[in-house]
Amino acid sequence: MGYEIPETNIGPFNQNDLVEYAKASGDFNPIHFDKEFAKTIGLDDIIVHGMLIMAHLGKSIANSNSISFLKHFSVQFCSITKLEERLICKGEVSKIEKNNQKKIITLKLKVLNLSGEVKILGKTIFLI
Repeated sequence: MGYEIPETNIGPFNQNDLVEYAKASGDFNPIHFDKEFAKTIGLDDIIVHGMLIMAHLGKSIANSNSISFLKHFSVQFCSITKLEERLICKGEVSKIEKNNQKKIITLKLKVLNLSGEVKILGKTIFLI
């Protein structure tokens, strides 16, 4: 317990990153592209897709362990990410159990900006 996966730095994101992600995902919500629209709903500017941040978190998990052992991956979105923000993906083992000769390893996950504001909290389970 207490073992941490290597931290992954992501960002800063720019407008082109959002366009490319939208093409891949089909998420063309105007809060990601239209500054005036974003302002009409109370935002200062366009925001980064939460699922894009989640994808980077998933990639950091996949880079830390064999993805074939992954049994569960879930997240909770906590705050928005602005363009040009730099983020850090972290993960720490919170529990290790045994089940019929296999280990169940649970990791607590977190994505935060350089000021410590949490963007995503998550959990993943590996069965090894």
